[in-house]
Amino acid sequence: MLKYLTTILFLFSNSSCLAQNKLTDHVYSLGDGKSELATIEDFSLLEGDWTGEGMGGKCDELWMPPRAGQMHGVFRMSADDKLVFTEFMTIMEDSLSYVMKIKHFSPDFDGWEEKDETVDFRFIRKDNYTLYFSGLTATRKDDNHLDIYVAMKNDDGTTTEELFAFKKK
Repeated sequence: MLKYLTTILFLFSNSSCLAQNKLTDHVYSLGDGKSELATIEDFSLLEGDWTGEGMGGKCDELWMPPRAGQMHGVFRMSADDKLVFTEFMTIMEDSLSYVMKIKHFSPDFDGWEEKDETVDFRFIRKDNYTLYFSGLTATRKDDNHLDIYVAMKNDDGTTTEELFAFKKK
């Protein structure tokens, strides 16, 4: 599992080197392209307390409403009644546009990334109820369903898509 997640980190830490293109059925890479204009309220479709499945485990994700120009969320994944990892997430504006920054933690709360490092998903665009980030797409299917697709690079160099299918608690 850790090897699989390390591959996720590698793919997105290097996403700025990729040309803007479609990575999977639902996920794109921004590459050297520019993000569409947005406000923090555009990301409020993530807001809510969600539960579901992904990567072979049970997942919970909570996104708080926008405040002070940012959104914050937490994520946890468990499998076989054991915690696999957690995440702390923020969406914030920087000098380029908006970016989702994620820090991963082990069950013992040891950080996976170095102190000043994050896994970044650069915002690309919003299309109705879908948010496109470089490497991640979030679609609010209706008031009670949120699908999050993440592009994963495999050991053989291919890229596949992982779906996190959430229902509102």
